[in-house]
Amino acid sequence: TAVKEDLIRNNNNKNFDLLCSCHLERHELIYLVRELVVRLEENNKSIFMHGNGIVLDDKGIVLTGNSGSGKTTLMLKLFEGNPGKCGFLSNDRVFITQDGHMDYFPIPIILASGTAKNSPMMREFLRKKGKLYDSDFDVSMLESDKNDTKFALFRPYIPQVYENCELLERHKLDEIIIPKIDFSRSSVSVGEVTDIQELHHMCFTPFDYESLRKPWIMKRDFSDVELFSGSVKLLEEKIREGKVFRLKYNPNFSSEFLQDEVKKLTKRI
Repeated sequence: TAVKEDLIRNNNNKNFDLLCSCHLERHELIYLVRELVVRLEENNKSIFMHGNGIVLDDKGIVLTGNSGSGKTTLMLKLFEGNPGKCGFLSNDRVFITQDGHMDYFPIPIILASGTAKNSPMMREFLRKKGKLYDSDFDVSMLESDKNDTKFALFRPYIPQVYENCELLERHKLDEIIIPKIDFSRSSVSVGEVTDIQELHHMCFTPFDYESLRKPWIMKRDFSDVELFSGSVKLLEEKIREGKVFRLKYNPNFSSEFLQDEVKKLTKRI
């Protein structure tokens, strides 16, 4: 049936009305909230990235890459190896704003059992916790030979695992790192990214396979063409500024070693 009006009415960018007379399940409501957050950010010309937003020594970093590239593994390694304060915005989805900031996105961390095992602090926390809120986690996952079993870990758990890590909603962006796991490496390989094609396919603005972006959900301020053009322009600017790097690493490297290697990158900027 054709929908003749918006499903979400935006009153003032702070208050919204849900115009739906039918019963909605919990997952459907969560989906609508997700759509709402993405649209508001994109209406402000932010771009939606497939990446993690973290802060080390007050340096804001987006770890971006395809699924399985090692974003979350590297993130947990860096949290574990950092002797000072660090920060966490969000995992797997993060916004980059026009004014050079990262904005968090409300989404749980989807952890693979192998990633959890690779972080001693996370592994110990999960063993002691035994059960997680709204998650399929089971302690037996840590003992199994399988490393690809996945479960949800909600954002508030992170400071419980890594006591030096605080939850943040926004932080300035200093660099973008494209990590890649390589078990054969005996040292870290770092290179500056100069080709936008190496970066742009990690951008979900405007083509996000998880988002409907239908006009009847809520009106957008820009077309797909305008959103695409804006995302290219913003990422090209970061490349021109020399703020985008690729980093190949072995996940068996120590947390302290990886921490030092990433800090070397921030010093180059």
